[in-house]
Amino acid sequence: MVSVIKDGQFAGRAYTRYDSTLVATLKQAMTQRGFQLETDAAKTPDIGINVSRITTDYTGIVSYNDYYGIYDSYWDPFYWGYSGYDYYFPYSFGTYTFREGALSVDMVDLKNPDTTTNKLKTLWTGLARGTGIFNTANINELVQALFSQSTYISQ
Repeated sequence: MVSVIKDGQFAGRAYTRYDSTLVATLKQAMTQRGFQLETDAAKTPDIGINVSRITTDYTGIVSYNDYYGIYDSYWDPFYWGYSGYDYYFPYSFGTYTFREGALSVDMVDLKNPDTTTNKLKTLWTGLARGTGIFNTANINELVQALFSQSTYISQ
């Protein structure tokens, strides 16, 4: 399962086709570096991998004071009144919304948990941001980029 985080809040877990392909590619990358997947439920693995899809929506407003503000041209302050006396509404305004996405891959130490605080030590974090990171066709390049920047990750 993959953690889904929206606007800074945990939104649940999911396992989409994208997630399935991502997890399989991460398993392959870890195997290539000498790690072995523990399939025996009776054994505790040494390392755990946590994958999170993070999205944040941003909305804003842009105000144009007058006709010329839209076109960045000439403006005569005496035509509309004196400085400090804005007695008119903005000529126009616009709104914008955009979504930023990120993918976080965390490697945690399951072999040596901190039993006093019930926390796991993070061994490595890979973070990918940008256009196309949630596109299934880009997963191989994404995982390759994460691990090629961290050549020290090996068994």
